[in-house]
Amino acid sequence: MIPAHKASTGGSAPDAFQQEAERLQDLMQDKGELLLRVQTLRQGLSDWRTKLNDQVRDYQEEMGSLNTTLKTEVSQLRSEFNQLRDTLRQQMELTVSLANGEKRTDAASSVAQRQL
Repeated sequence: MIPAHKASTGGSAPDAFQQEAERLQDLMQDKGELLLRVQTLRQGLSDWRTKLNDQVRDYQEEMGSLNTTLKTEVSQLRSEFNQLRDTLRQQMELTVSLANGEKRTDAASSVAQRQL
């Protein structure tokens, strides 16, 4: 009976060892899959950051260009507005001058008619 006892103990130990070895192999495989997934996620994050940085740079360049265009157009509009204001002032001065001249002309013709 002693040899049978040794045989059963001997037979269980390799089975337990085999189970532990299989479990360890499964864990190593899971670890490998997780590491691969982490690497994939890191690469995806890196790609996303690169793409985001490119988009930000492109939008900044576009906004800079639009800002320059806007400043140019505002400057042109100010210049045109100032020219229009000056022209309007000149026209108003001319109108006032002509109106005063007509009054003088009317007054002068009234005096001339009275003298006749």
